[in-house]
Amino acid sequence: MPSAPCDPSISNLVSSKLSNRSAPGAGAPSAGAATPATRADALFASALQRSDHPTPGQIRQAIAAATAAYGGSGCAARVAQAFGEHPETAVTRMRWARAAARAVPVTCLAA
Repeated sequence: MPSAPCDPSISNLVSSKLSNRSAPGAGAPSAGAATPATRADALFASALQRSDHPTPGQIRQAIAAATAAYGGSGCAARVAQAFGEHPETAVTRMRWARAAARAVPVTCLAA
C-alpha cells in the first residue's frame, strides 16, 4: 500500500495533542511523546473502521481527529471504557489499531 505524503499540520497536531498524555508535573513532553501506543489509542478511539480498508492518509487523519477531539488522555480513557464494556470486541479493534498505526510512517506523525 503506497503511503500518502505527510501533511505537516496533521503531524504537528498529533504530536502536540498526544504529548498531553504525559504525567502531570513531568515537565514538557519531548517531540517523540506520540508513541506507537498513544497513536494506537487515538486510532482505536476514532470512528475509522477496519472494514473501511483505510489508506495511510485516512489513518493519519483519523488519529489527528481523535486527538483533536479527546486529547491523549481522552483517547486512553475511551480505550479503557471499551475494554471494560466489550472486551471481546475491544481486543480485535486494538490489534487492528496497533497494526494500522505502525503502518503509518512515524515521520508523518511526529513533529
